[in-house]
Amino acid sequence: PSERTEVAAAAVGRRIWVLGGYAPDGATLATVEVYDTAADTWSRGPDLPVAVNHAMAATLDGALYVAGGNDGDGPSTQLARLEGERWRPVAPLPQGRSAGGLVALDGRLYLVGGVVDGGLAGDTQVYDPAADRWSPAPGLPTPREHLGAAASGGKVYVVGGRTGGIGNN
Repeated sequence: PSERTEVAAAAVGRRIWVLGGYAPDGATLATVEVYDTAADTWSRGPDLPVAVNHAMAATLDGALYVAGGNDGDGPSTQLARLEGERWRPVAPLPQGRSAGGLVALDGRLYLVGGVVDGGLAGDTQVYDPAADRWSPAPGLPTPREHLGAAASGGKVYVVGGRTGGIGNN
């Protein structure tokens, strides 16, 4: 219902959650809107704990997570899980990150690529919800941001992205 760009999105059941982003005037938003695919209706969800653009979202074991994004001061370290109608902060990212990919696989979240303070992320971070902690894993062969990421057949796949800003896709 609202005009936004650089949002995060993830599906939980028959609902698609659209999180944060930029407003037409360039303001960073905490807005959450939810599309019910069965009813073909939109509703308002609970605002994010931190207004962000370029955040990453995924669904793990039926729970919606939002990670990182730019909060106005650079890449954010937030990781929050939606519980009912409230966002609950969980283990923050080891380093702020935005414009990467967040993928659920085998009971964990994989945060790949993206932007960190000082440039492109060189590692992958893996979140274990049972332990509520992050651990490092090897990064992409070519660090990049604004990428696509998905899991299939027990593997995380990453496609496209920028290696050095606009025009370096």
